[in-house]
Amino acid sequence: MLAAGVGAVFVVSVAEGAWIIAAFSGISGLVTIRSLLRTSKVAADASKALVELENLPDSPPMSGEQSEALAAIDEFDESIFKAYGIPFTDQVRLDRRKFHRLLDRLRGALDHGPFEVAAMLDQLDELAQRAKPIPLTDQIRINREEIYDVLDRMRASIGEGS
Repeated sequence: MLAAGVGAVFVVSVAEGAWIIAAFSGISGLVTIRSLLRTSKVAADASKALVELENLPDSPPMSGEQSEALAAIDEFDESIFKAYGIPFTDQVRLDRRKFHRLLDRLRGALDHGPFEVAAMLDQLDELAQRAKPIPLTDQIRINREEIYDVLDRMRASIGEGS
C-alpha cells in the first residue's frame, strides 16, 4: 500500500515537471520502505527470541534462605542502580543509613552462609567506611562498579552453595 502511494507521488511529480520533488519523493519512499522492512525483521527476531526464552528449562527451586539472600542482593543492586550518579565519575550518591539498612538485611539473610560471603559483607562495609561524605547531607559517594563486583561475587557464591 505504501509503495503504491510513493509511486503515485513520483508519477504525478514527474508529469508536472518538478524533477527535484520527484527525486526527493522517490528517495524518501525507498528509505521508508527499507525502514519498514528492517522493523518487521526486528519484530520477527524479537518474537523468535521470546519463543526460545519460553522453552528454557525452569531453574531448580531454591531454599527459603537462599531465595531471601538473593532477594536482599537484588534489592541492594536495585538501590545502587537507581541512585543518582555523580557526573564524570563511576560514583553514586547514597544515603548512609539506607546503605547500612541494606547491608544489615544482607547480613541477616546470609547469616549462616559460607565464610567467603561473610568476607564479602565486610568488603561492602569497608566500602561504606571509605566512602567520601557529601557535605551538608547524610549521603556518601561510593563507586558503583566496586559494589556491583562484590554483589556479583555474592550471587555466584550463593549459587554454588546450592
